[in-house]
Amino acid sequence: MNRNELKAKVLKNTTKISKLFEEDEEIRLLREPFTKEFTTKFNIGLQYYFDGKWTEAKRIFEETKTMIPNYDDGPSNTLLAVIQENGGSAPKDWNAFRELTEK
Repeated sequence: MNRNELKAKVLKNTTKISKLFEEDEEIRLLREPFTKEFTTKFNIGLQYYFDGKWTEAKRIFEETKTMIPNYDDGPSNTLLAVIQENGGSAPKDWNAFRELTEK
């Protein structure tokens, strides 16, 4: 389905993006390596990250980045880099987000 067709269907409420994650074969195959265990663990790490509990977040992301064989987990690696760049601790003015400065 092309982008414009999909957008029209979503706007008309004749389809839901969430259904595509279950029904679209290509999306299903792309998501296959991401087990429930991985997703649960990553989400726990992400909540620690948002909460400014970066020691705990780092521990989780170190684990999730190696949970999927033959896959370089970009999100885990990116968040680990942010934690490292900040010396392992959330900034004092941490508001659960960081400004993106590049594309």
